[in-house]
Amino acid sequence: MALSLTHAFVSAKSDGADSTLVRPSAWNAEHSLVCATGVILGRVSSSTGVVEELTPAQVRTLAEVTQSGVIGGINTRVSNYTLVVADRGKVVEMNVASANTLTIPANADAAFPVGTQITILQYGTGQTTIAPAAGVTINALSGALKITAQYGAASLYKRATNEWVAFGTLTT
Repeated sequence: MALSLTHAFVSAKSDGADSTLVRPSAWNAEHSLVCATGVILGRVSSSTGVVEELTPAQVRTLAEVTQSGVIGGINTRVSNYTLVVADRGKVVEMNVASANTLTIPANADAAFPVGTQITILQYGTGQTTIAPAAGVTINALSGALKITAQYGAASLYKRATNEWVAFGTLTT
């Protein structure tokens, strides 16, 4: 597929005799934009300016996503923890020896985009309970919000502004 560009205005002037100058017929012609393989046209430089060829890494950065098949990072916690927007797409490891709580904050405190998914891993021996902050609803099968045992995991999926779904190795 070729990308083309034409000018919004057409020149009514005829071409002059000097072929070394830009002629009205060249102005009126359709232009082709050419770029390298594996790039997307856009702009990562600050302010407005000329379109740039973006690499896949630059596109991922602009879209705030990670490489396919790679988690967004690991956030290891050693005590009770309240999620922050930077946790989206990550694995949050709860490496705690005693019972602990992971809290999902209200949208007013941490505006995760709808569709956010976060994995919670109980890495330590202390049971992790997933708890909603005031105004947050967590839907889970049979109301189960405790990870069953060490190395058990749960996924949290934000379905609406203050509504999340929890699923995984959960118990009541």
